[in-house]
Amino acid sequence: METKTLTLDDKTYVFHPANALNSWQTLKNALALLGKTDLNIGKDEELSGQKLGAKMMAAVVSQLGDPALKTVEDLVLGHIATQDENGKQYFIKDQFNKHFGQYPHHLLMLLKEGLVYQFSPFLKTGGGLLSFMPQSIKIAQTQTP
Repeated sequence: METKTLTLDDKTYVFHPANALNSWQTLKNALALLGKTDLNIGKDEELSGQKLGAKMMAAVVSQLGDPALKTVEDLVLGHIATQDENGKQYFIKDQFNKHFGQYPHHLLMLLKEGLVYQFSPFLKTGGGLLSFMPQSIKIAQTQTP
């Protein structure tokens, strides 16, 4: 997996791939948070990995206060680097308070983009992921008016 760059307010971030096993374990933690979530897919919607991933990501982000999400945050933020004013690279997890004290409005966007970056390789086919989802997650085909 290649690195990804994202620029917010003239601040460039570089997303680095995490270890595949750590990513998979962390994704399972994220899926556990979805255990009580209904992922309603409209009748006319195609169940693609991308749409399912977006719905899962929205559900995970809605659980930001949950302690179980800490592993997700640690994995995502632990693999995003940027540079200080002198051009020295650092990972934002190492300077979390200083960095987000200056750029608090970047946090949610970095989490969102980091979730997609780290977990999209597992979601590309959708069908493979569906077989691992907990039974308590309901993917319902609903009628759209």
